[in-house]
Formats: sequence, structure tokens, C-alpha cells
Amino acid sequence: MGIEFESVTLGQITKRGGGFIQTGPFGSQLHASDYVPTGVPCIMPANIVDGTVDLADIAYISHADAQRLSKHIVKAGDIVYSRRGDVTRKALIRKHEEGMFCGTGCLLVRPGKYIDPRYLAYHLSSPWNHEWIIRHAIGATMPNLNTSILGDIPLKIPDLENQKNIARVLGVFDEKLELNRQINQTLEQMAQALFKSWFVDFDPVIDNALDAGNPIPEELEARAEQRRQLRDAASRGEVPLPGLPDDIHSLFPNEFELTDEMGWIPKGWNCRPVSEAINVNPKVKLSKGTVAKFVDMKAMPTSGYSISEIIEKSYSGGAKFKQHDVLLARITPCLENGKTGLVDFLSDDEVGFGSTEFIVLRGRNNIGFGYISGLARNASFRKHCIQNMVGSSGRQRVQNSCFDSFFIAFPSEASVLDLYDETFSDFFIKITSNKSSSMVLSDLRDSLLPKLISGELQIPDAEQQIAEVMS
Repeated sequence: MGIEFESVTLGQITKRGGGFIQTGPFGSQLHASDYVPTGVPCIMPANIVDGTVDLADIAYISHADAQRLSKHIVKAGDIVYSRRGDVTRKALIRKHEEGMFCGTGCLLVRPGKYIDPRYLAYHLSSPWNHEWIIRHAIGATMPNLNTSILGDIPLKIPDLENQKNIARVLGVFDEKLELNRQINQTLEQMAQALFKSWFVDFDPVIDNALDAGNPIPEELEARAEQRRQLRDAASRGEVPLPGLPDDIHSLFPNEFELTDEMGWIPKGWNCRPVSEAINVNPKVKLSKGTVAKFVDMKAMPTSGYSISEIIEKSYSGGAKFKQHDVLLARITPCLENGKTGLVDFLSDDEVGFGSTEFIVLRGRNNIGFGYISGLARNASFRKHCIQNMVGSSGRQRVQNSCFDSFFIAFPSEASVLDLYDETFSDFFIKITSNKSSSMVLSDLRDSLLPKLISGELQIPDAEQQIAEVMS
């Protein structure tokens, strides 16, 4: 016997259960001058990413303002919608996000006691709900939602127990997807930390100099003192011994030399501007009308390197790239937001293309995509690019000449660079594998979701399909 469903609207089911739908505070209630460096996180449309709240660049309001406007403080199980633009964008509030603030430009849905919040979030992500919301949003150029439109969203609701069971089945996917995301984030952070340690802070060279009793330049003394303290703490058994195995340490010199361009760098290393060390916007042939993989700026990540939403379309112009090229945003505010990606979705002979609003960086000689990926995420490099933008306010762009004035230090011998690229490749192979797994899981979840919510597929059958994929 199948599950019985009741047809209701979102407004009806929330009201029945003591919930509500309300608009975030208006600009007259919360002004731009009210935002503070720290306080209560304020969820804006930009912070709603992939069904969750993204804390990157989130704004804050004071605790006093949050209490003054306390009806906008969110609870676990609430759903926050973007009120304009991509009107399908929403986030389910989790336990650790309780107490945050539903900001201007958002709508707050409190489901009430007769509908499971996770079930509702899945239901609202169904293709027909997305299509319904887009069709009923107000405005031709900039779609807008209001409480009335959200309240009229049609739903099919089984009893509460079956709601929870359907949410539990679909939640298996999200738990695995979240685990893959966390693993990839950790791997990406490890790669970036290694780049900074070897090629920015020169930690292995400082360690070697300390061991050899060689002088430490004054400009590097603060970092050397940090290394001394770590080594002392390790000798007391308080922390793991910092540093590298002897065979890797031996690849680094044990003293520094002074350069006009960068100051002190490891002795024997090269000092070159980025434009000489790396290929910037290398020429690639792609004929007009050729169908190829395409990347838009919205697919570029603000953290990590994995590019999403890759589609195929006919080439009509734009930046061209090949496998293992690094894509760096060249416009405001995308560069400030950290948008950078590594091309890992092409075969060796394929050419892809995309927006003219990012720069393509490619390895040259001994410098590979691992080093370039680390450089693209380096704070000093990004700051230099931002400071050297040109153009009118709001549409400034990085010019190729910017790369003539930023210098990098790298070994003259290939061994250290090869070792770094090998380590980075190991990280990225795992990242790519997790990314591929997540795509398969997302596709299956998205195919099961409408079938479960419509009653076309029964829970035991869905669980069997999941078990086959997860095994």
C-alpha cells in the first residue's frame, strides 16, 4: 500500500502548525551603517550557497540590533529564501546556525509542527517547485519573491512519520556529500599551507640555516623565532616535531641571498616576474562554432579549486584553456571574493572556453599547475592584483601588465618543484575522485527526490538503490 499525500500550500501548512512566512528587515530598520566587524552573523542572499549558509564574507550586526529586531533571528529548521535574483536559492538552518539573523533581501519560513523541515527543504528543491517559483516571481529583469508568493507554493504532504522517513533517505546523500566537501576542503587547505611554507615563508631553508648555525636575515627573524619556538615545544613533547624528512630537507639550501626585487630569498633560487615564469593567457586555437566545455564566472569557487556547473556550448569567443590550467578572476568583485579554479575536467587534447572575465595561467619549464594553484591562492599575490586593477569603479579589471611587477622565488633545480607538484597532484587526485563521487550521488538524489515526494517510488525501493551505489 502506497503513502497517502495531502495537497496543501506552504502558507496553509505553516499556519496550521504555528509557523509563519515573513520578510527580512527593511532598509529603514537596518541601515548600512549598522553593520559591525563582529557580532551576530547576518544571512544575506549572497550567503545562501548550495542549500546552506556560507559564512565567507558574511556581514554582522550588533547584539543590540539583533534583539531590537528579534523576530528575524533564525532557529534550527527554518528556511531562508533569497527575495530577489535567483529566487530558487534557499538555505535550511541547522543547529549550529541557530541565533543568526535573517537579513535584508531574504524571506524567513518557519515550517511549524506539521511538516518536517528537512522534508520541506527537499520538497522545495523539487523541479516542479523550482519551476513554479520562477514562473510566479514578480519582475521581468529581476525576479522578486514576497510572502504571498511563497505562501501559495503547492506541496504534497504525507503524514509526519513518512515525511521524516523520506527526509532520512535523501539525507544519506547529503551526509556523504558534506563529508566529501569537508575532505576536499581539508586537502585544499593542506596544499595551500604547504605552498606558503615552502615558497613564501621558506620554512625548510630557515630550519636548515638554524641547524647549520648560519645567520638569519633580519627580515626573516620573526619567522625564524616562530620555528625556534616550535622546535623547542617539540623537544618537550608538547607538539609534533616540525619540518621534513632528511631526504626532503636536503633539497633546500641552508642560507639566503639578497635580491633587488624580493629582498632575501633562498640561495641559488630564481627570482622572476610572474609574466616570465608562468604563461599568462597562452594562445590556444578553437574554431568558432566548435562545441566545447564552457565555464562561466558563477561556476568558479571562492575557496578551493573545484569548478562546478560545466556545460557544453558552441564557441563564440572568450578565454580558452586546457587541462590543468588555472583560472583567476580578473574583475571586481570576483577577484576580491577569491574566485579561482583549476581545470581538471578536460582530456589532454581538449580545449575549453569561458568568460573573458578570468585570466588563464599555465605552467612553464619546471613550474607546474600545483605551484600556480598555490600562487593564485596566495594572499600577497591576490592583493597585488587587486591593487593594480584599472578601469572605472565597479568594473575594474586586472591587466596582463600586472604580472610584470610581481616577483616570485622558485628553485633553479626541478626537484623541489617536482616534489611539490607530486604532492599537490596526490591531493588533487583525491579531490577529483571525491568530486566525481559527489556528482554521481547528487544526480541520484535529484532523480529520487521527485519520485519519493510524489509517491511514485516507495522508501524500500529507494533504500535499495542507495545501498547499491554506496556499496
